[in-house]
Amino acid sequence: LVFVVNADVIKDFSDLAKPEIIVSVNSKADATYVLLVGPLLKRGVDLKKVTIVEIGGSGGRMRALLSKRVHAVPVHFDQAAEITKQGNFKVLLDPGKEYRIWPHEVWVVNGAWLKKPENQRAAIDFMKAMMTAHRRANTDFPWYASMYRKYSTLPKAAEATDEQIRPFWQTLSQEIKAWPSDNNFNLETFQELMPTFKAAEAIKGTVKLEQVIDTSYVQQALKELGG
Repeated sequence: LVFVVNADVIKDFSDLAKPEIIVSVNSKADATYVLLVGPLLKRGVDLKKVTIVEIGGSGGRMRALLSKRVHAVPVHFDQAAEITKQGNFKVLLDPGKEYRIWPHEVWVVNGAWLKKPENQRAAIDFMKAMMTAHRRANTDFPWYASMYRKYSTLPKAAEATDEQIRPFWQTLSQEIKAWPSDNNFNLETFQELMPTFKAAEAIKGTVKLEQVIDTSYVQQALKELGG
């Protein structure tokens, strides 16, 4: 996800605090909002002055921006490319340029479920499968393209040509680096992001991260994959 803005009225982050500017996110305190909070804090923008409205779904936010009902929205990078063709819109926030690492989503399981040995094995195998898919997606474009046609839910994805798929693959794989070969999963990343999540009031920050984040299954999967 990236934040796209109406460049007629927004030149930099400080403009988001103007009373006439409306910023849309999926919901306040979720990842789309937290994503914005970090850069605002870095630049000294008062969060209380930013007018936030909630619009679920990037498609809905995209339409709201194009109709100028709102002035800044988080959308998928490919949607951003489409938006910028339709008027004076620009990408204001790219998480890859604002954060050292930005984990947008995580896998969550029930603690009691994870106590069973067979489920621990399943968790390790699942991580191995995920990293294997990441590695192949990064190195085998024909395979990625075939999987895209098979599983993508976008309209007419099954009919997409290699030429149509390759630019998005290039961006995801080489520029955004969306598919880390080792899952890039460690406590330090989350500790680094804690102040931003607390400032966004997404969490209170009273629970120790090591109580809710377990990196051992990823580490075991890496060991079994040979690093």
